[in-house]
Amino acid sequence: MQLTQSFWFEVTCEGRVIKSEGKICCDDTINDRVAGPYTQCCGNISYDPSQYTCCEGTSLQELVAGY
Repeated sequence: MQLTQSFWFEVTCEGRVIKSEGKICCDDTINDRVAGPYTQCCGNISYDPSQYTCCEGTSLQELVAGY
């Protein structure tokens, strides 16, 4: 049996323990990791940085191919 090291861990968000593998804490709000380990926060929402960019830390703008 081979053991592999995981970089996921348990974190607290608003006093609740979450597993960082599937969830992310954004401004004390628990969100799904919509882009796996690449998920980022914009305010209190999670997003996929390959599809969106965060504007002024509060809103998402969809990325347009070629720009």
